[in-house]
Amino acid sequence: IEKRHYLYQTLGNIYHIKKEYESSITNYKKAIELRPSYARPYIRLAETYVLLGDSQKGIEYYLSAVDLFHENEFYSEVIEYASRILALNPKNIDAHKYLQYSLFSMQNYKDALSVGLSLYNLSQEDQQEVLDPQSILLTGMSAYHCKDYELSISFISSAIQNEDLSKDDAWIGISYLSAICYIEGDENSGKEFEKLANDSGRN
Repeated sequence: IEKRHYLYQTLGNIYHIKKEYESSITNYKKAIELRPSYARPYIRLAETYVLLGDSQKGIEYYLSAVDLFHENEFYSEVIEYASRILALNPKNIDAHKYLQYSLFSMQNYKDALSVGLSLYNLSQEDQQEVLDPQSILLTGMSAYHCKDYELSISFISSAIQNEDLSKDDAWIGISYLSAICYIEGDENSGKEFEKLANDSGRN
């Protein structure tokens, strides 16, 4: 049966309503086994584990669902379930990163900047947590859209000097700013960013 995974999910839902949680978990896992690219059983598993008091497992399954939503560019769903993760653990780095990317992609630059700054603060609190340059770049771009230019310069400069930032990401970031400058009529700045993009080493 092509949609057998959905039948297992339905069984899981029925057992969940009956408060037979172990049976619901078994059926949700079977649905995932049959179709691992389908996000809903991960969510139901997460909700069940949280209900049973196992927040850590709940977060793990929420993250699996968020990753699938992220891959398919379902940004509203990413925002919803990443926010659920942060309600359980406000210091979850992965949830912050997914949330930042989705907010930026939906042009909610104010909230994307807020999440980016939270990420930065978390990395400062935990010296073992190294913030990846793509998150730094997104924070800089968000700051630019919020017209906080000093903050934008600080984060973008930090990102493009980071050896872990790929040449493609650096080129995309700088070219992005160049295009924005041209659109806003700042031709001089646009040319400066364009030169930086050409000098960034992208083949």
